[in-house]
Amino acid sequence: MATAAVTPISCRETLSTSYSSSVSQKQTNKSHQCRSQFSKSAALQSRHRGRSCLSRARAVVARAEGSAGRNRAVSPTRAVASAGEAETSTRPTDSQQAAGSSTWDQMEAAYTNYATGYRSASLDAELSQWVEAGDIQGEIPKELVGTLLRNGPALFERTGEDGKEKRRVYLDGDGMVFSLALKDGKAYFRNKFVRTPSFVRETEAGTFTDLSIFTAEDPRAGPDTGPTPLFRLRDDIFNGPPSPKANGAYNVVNWAGSLCAIDWGQPHGLSNSLDYEGKREGDEFSNAEFTAHYRILKEADGSRRMVTFEPKVDWAKGITTCTFKEFDEEGHCQQTREHIFPATYFHDMIVTENFYVLFDCPVKMDMFKTFIGYPFGKCSLGETISEDLNKRGVFRIFPRRDGVGREAVIQADEVPAFAFHHINGYDMLNAVGENKKNQIVFETCTWDRMCLYFNDIIKADGKTHWPRTKLSRFVIDLDTQSCERTIVSEKACEYPIVAPSATGVPHHYSYLVSNNRHFDDPKRGRINGPMQILEKLTYEYEADGTTIKELKRDPWNPGEAKFAMEPLFVPKPNSSAEDDGWLVVPVYNSETTLTEVAILDAANWEDPLLANVKLPTYIPHGVHGSFSEEYICGPDKTN
Repeated sequence: MATAAVTPISCRETLSTSYSSSVSQKQTNKSHQCRSQFSKSAALQSRHRGRSCLSRARAVVARAEGSAGRNRAVSPTRAVASAGEAETSTRPTDSQQAAGSSTWDQMEAAYTNYATGYRSASLDAELSQWVEAGDIQGEIPKELVGTLLRNGPALFERTGEDGKEKRRVYLDGDGMVFSLALKDGKAYFRNKFVRTPSFVRETEAGTFTDLSIFTAEDPRAGPDTGPTPLFRLRDDIFNGPPSPKANGAYNVVNWAGSLCAIDWGQPHGLSNSLDYEGKREGDEFSNAEFTAHYRILKEADGSRRMVTFEPKVDWAKGITTCTFKEFDEEGHCQQTREHIFPATYFHDMIVTENFYVLFDCPVKMDMFKTFIGYPFGKCSLGETISEDLNKRGVFRIFPRRDGVGREAVIQADEVPAFAFHHINGYDMLNAVGENKKNQIVFETCTWDRMCLYFNDIIKADGKTHWPRTKLSRFVIDLDTQSCERTIVSEKACEYPIVAPSATGVPHHYSYLVSNNRHFDDPKRGRINGPMQILEKLTYEYEADGTTIKELKRDPWNPGEAKFAMEPLFVPKPNSSAEDDGWLVVPVYNSETTLTEVAILDAANWEDPLLANVKLPTYIPHGVHGSFSEEYICGPDKTN
């Protein structure tokens, strides 16, 4: 058990490609108010850069298109690389390690094992069967009734008729949903690919045919063997944006009887047998558009609301349109709010009792990649944005309810911070006594530099990429329009959750995935091992209800060659304590190359493992999931 008194840490840290983790004293950002519109000078500079890149692009494309038969031989000479990929990948020696760290051989073995969980699944991997009693170690609590639902990219390799293997970036893979229906101490397993129109089309063709977001190679049919640079520049950039494939791979949820796989737009309706249904008539929930991240909050009358959001960014016009929707437990949309603001990037959201809160990462449209790199196939659509170290992250705050507060844009910190997955957030407007304040607490996992689309997690190798997140807490003061950041812990963290009862209100526990080992390199600093263990974080607060007095990080290690994935919290029946529930955790076993599901007692962390369920097939590491209180996806009547 790791116990530490928490003191605020200065955010004035030296940024470097090695992600220095030096620590200094507390500092507060006072009266940093962000402008909601770009300044005239910044706009002029941006316009000048855009015209410069456009001129270069036109010149290069003209030369390329003017040379018959040679258009694909012309390519930019400038390297197009993601942030953080310029680091040296020299293999350290064990003599370089500091006391308490792992040897490099141990680190390398861990990363090798971890990488085997990012293998593409095969098309014949779909199963539907009871989990045999011999594959359940321990006992599944009989009170645990419901269905674990999990989704993630699973098919990202296809072999064409020519026998050549085609590969897509992991996040572009076709989604595979797996379910584990639990009742009476038994488990029924299903897994099935999300058969989107793109999946069907590419399966029939035997190869990739559709443009994707994260892969630079463009397989769309063109005049010769694919789209020319001129086509990609004209149609995708100037007349775009293009419509990349929807892979149905980033989450799965069952809300109001509507089971849906989710990516970045229109949800994909599924039957209780995981068969693809697509858009369903009369189903408000599956007909809405939203991303893989949502929040479920309890209202004052005891009912629950699912809050979704759908950001649409138009970099050409320089605007983001973000739509928040709230669905009741019958699946009806009770509220829709739309907001328009300058183009930016954010991945997740926080919802409190009174506010929607977005964390804008300091990014920009990369002119070179947009007008030259992308048209020539040197970078993907996703790589046309890059970090902007001249900007700062900002919080965009929107009222959920009429008459409560106003919209605000508040600078996050003097040092750039990037965040993808947030832990929780709450406002203090309705707190009791002296704790009643016009403040919002926002807790998240932050990077000091932009980790483009989780490369530090999904491409982790200990040489170029490794987990470098920190646990950060921001206290946002709506009166002074200021923000104070505390780095709660320097230890790597990702895929965080809180109990459903704590969503949007002060939480005393959180659960997340972390690394089990590290290597201290004298040149590059601390190199963390892959995400592997699960941790329970216990918070003790000062009297103000927002400042953390003490934080305990208690680990649960699934095994030397096993890797925990995102946990899900399931409250016990009639529970009252915040941590009185079960954690259902998918675990990849690199020794068997199969997937397991661990069931833990969240309140008894000294000996939490109640059952370990061995699944009958391999499921890649995956992304996100949910737990349905309904027993769905169980056996057919014939079973």
